[in-house]
Amino acid sequence: MLYDFSSHDLPGIGRLHTYPMPEAAAMRIGLLFWTGSLDDPNGKEGLAHLFEHMPFRGTKKFRDKFALTAPLERVGGHLNAYTDLTNTCLYVEVPSTHALLGFDALMDLAFFPLLHAKDLEAERNVVEAEIARKENSMSLADNGRMMRNLFGRAIGNKSWVLGSRQTLGTITAEDLRAFHEAHYAVGNIEIIVVGNADALSQNLPAFMTQAFGKLPTRDTRRRSFTIGEQRLPDQWETHHIPTTNPQILIRGPLHQSHARIDQASADHDWVLGEIVRDILIDRGLSSVLYQVMRESKQLTYSLSTTAGYYDSNFGMWNIHAFLKRLDDAQTFLDLLEQAIVDPNTFSDLEISYAKTSIIGAWDIHVDSIRHQFNLAATTLRQLRKLPTQVDMRQSIEAIQRVDVMTFVRRYLFPDRWTTMVMLPK
Repeated sequence: MLYDFSSHDLPGIGRLHTYPMPEAAAMRIGLLFWTGSLDDPNGKEGLAHLFEHMPFRGTKKFRDKFALTAPLERVGGHLNAYTDLTNTCLYVEVPSTHALLGFDALMDLAFFPLLHAKDLEAERNVVEAEIARKENSMSLADNGRMMRNLFGRAIGNKSWVLGSRQTLGTITAEDLRAFHEAHYAVGNIEIIVVGNADALSQNLPAFMTQAFGKLPTRDTRRRSFTIGEQRLPDQWETHHIPTTNPQILIRGPLHQSHARIDQASADHDWVLGEIVRDILIDRGLSSVLYQVMRESKQLTYSLSTTAGYYDSNFGMWNIHAFLKRLDDAQTFLDLLEQAIVDPNTFSDLEISYAKTSIIGAWDIHVDSIRHQFNLAATTLRQLRKLPTQVDMRQSIEAIQRVDVMTFVRRYLFPDRWTTMVMLPK
C-alpha cells in the first residue's frame, strides 16, 4: 500500500507525485509516458519497446552510451526503462548528493535521443535475443492465440510488447523519430520522485515547472482502445515449449468484450475488482488449489496463481500448473472447475480473513525507494491516481460476499477460460 504520496498538478506538463524520505541516501526519479505497445502501428509491432532501447545509445548532450551512463555509474547510479501495453517509464536511481546529475541525464534520455540509424541494427539484435529468451516459456504463436482470445485481435496482436523478428525488421530510424515526435512530449507526463527530494529542490513543483516549461508541449493523452470480441472458451495442446513435464496454463480476462480503456473506470468499481481479485487469486484460490491439487490429490508438483490489470479497465488472471502425469490433465481441469463454481470455496469466513489480512499487511511498511517507486508506477498505470489508505480501507470494508460471488461468476467460470496444455517433448 502507498503511504504519504503528495500529488501536484503541473499545468501543461502533467502531474508530479512525490514520496519524501529525507533520511534516504539515494533517490529515484521516473517519467511515465502514456504510450506503449498498443500504440505500435500495424505491421510494426515492437516499435514502442524498440524505441525505449534507442535513447540509451546516445542523446544530444551525451553522445554515446558510455557518455550517458559512465558518470552515473561512477557515483553508484543507473538509468533504466520498461515498456508495457499502455505506458513506458524511464527512470534514474542515484545517490541524493548527485540528484541533479541524474535528473539531467533522464531529461536528455527522454526528450533528446539521437536515434541514429547505425545504432538501430545493434538494438534490434538485442530485442531479438529478448524474444528468444521469452519464447523459452511460451511461443509467439501460443501467446498470440491466448491474448487474441482475451482481448480481441487488435489488442491481442500487440500484447507481446517485444514484437516479432519479422515486424522488427520493418522498423526504420524514421519510424523511431516519428514515434518519439508523436508520443514523447510535455503535456500528460506522470513524474514520480521518491527519496530525498530536497536534494533536487526544496520547491519541487516549481523546479519541475521550470525544467519542463522549456520543452514544447503537445497533447499526449492515451489513445482510445476498445476490447475486441473475445473467443472464449478455448483449449488446445502445444509442443512449442521445451518442457520435461506436462504443464497447463489457464488465463481469463478481468474485463468484458467491448470495454473501453481510454478512460478510467469508476474508482469504486476498480477498487472492488482489485480487492476481490486479490482475495480470489492471490490469497483464497491459491490456498484452495494448493490444498486440493497438490496435497490431497497429488496431481501437481508446482502451482501458481496470479492476476493483474494493464489499465483500470482490463487485465487477466492466470493459473499455471506443472503436472506429474499428462493423464491427470483432465482430472486437474475438472477439479479446478469444481473448486471455482463451489460457493463454499469463498465462504464468509475466508473473505473476512482475507480482508483483514490485506489491511493488516499495510502495517508492514516497506520504506525503500524502489518499493515505493514501483508501487506508485503500478498504481498510476491502473488507477491513474494514488489512492489514500482511507479510501482503500473503506472500499475493502464495503465488500460483501455477494460482490465476491458476482466477480467469480463474471470472470472465473470455465466459459471464460483460454487453456493451453503444454506437452513434453
